[in-house]
Order: sequence, then C-alpha cells, then structure tokens
Amino acid sequence: MKHPWPIIIGLMLFSLLLFVAGPDVMNAEDEGEFIGFVASIILGLGTFLLAMNIKSHIELHPTEIRFKDMPLSKKLKVIRLEEMESYSIEKYSLPNFKGLGFKRDFKGNKYIVMRFGMVLQIKTKQGKKLVLGINEPGKVKRYIEQNWEENPTYNG
Repeated sequence: MKHPWPIIIGLMLFSLLLFVAGPDVMNAEDEGEFIGFVASIILGLGTFLLAMNIKSHIELHPTEIRFKDMPLSKKLKVIRLEEMESYSIEKYSLPNFKGLGFKRDFKGNKYIVMRFGMVLQIKTKQGKKLVLGINEPGKVKRYIEQNWEENPTYNG
C-alpha cells in the first residue's frame, strides 16, 4: 500500500463536514470568526496534502547508500557499505519504527519511512540504526549482497 487512502478520504470528508456545519455552530454575526474558521480548514488541508506528497529519496551506489534525511532537502546523506554491521529487510510495523515520517531519537538513530510497506534497517558499526522505507525489497537485497564485502548478517 503506497498511501493510506482510506485515512486521507476520511479526513477530507471530516474537514468537509466541519466546513459545512461549522458556520451554523458558530456565532453567525462574527465575520472574523468565520474567516478564521475557513482559513484554518484551508491551511489544515493544504498542510495535510503537502505532507502526503513528501517522498523519501534513496540512491544505491556501488560503495554507498545516499538518502535524504530531512523533508524538502536537496542534500543527500551518505552511509558507506563498510560502515554497516548488519541489515534486515522487513515489513513496516508502527510500534517498532516510531511512526511515519522523518524521525530521530536521542541515540542518533534515524527513521525515514514515508509509507506503509517494507523497510531496510541498517545497524552501523558505531551502534546506530538507520531505517529507510523501500519500494523494491528484492532489488535492495540484491544490491547489498552484490556490493557489501563484509560478512553480512541478514535477517530478512
């Protein structure tokens, strides 16, 4: 599943309900309150649609994996294959990967998962974890097996 479309449609219908029923609930004499209400609905929907269109970006190179670690950033971060201690490819689960989006924790771990599906989980020799959402797990597995010269520990 690329996007949680039922959730998107449900939120849009809820926002439409607020837009239609909201003015009747509010004080009809206060024009400023109505303008604020309409502006908040438009801003909320716009932000939601922008967030749903942000994609993660991953490039596989012979000696490294490049990825975006911030939304709307043009600069790519690099993890060299020789820095990897182990990796696994597994199905995304909400509790294990701390939700969707660009996330970091106090240990220096990064979670870059924009959609439900499969993830590549990399553990570095420094003890940090990098989790990347991937679309083609077979391609990523072949890439790592062909290019990683260490003794891999594969758990997927």
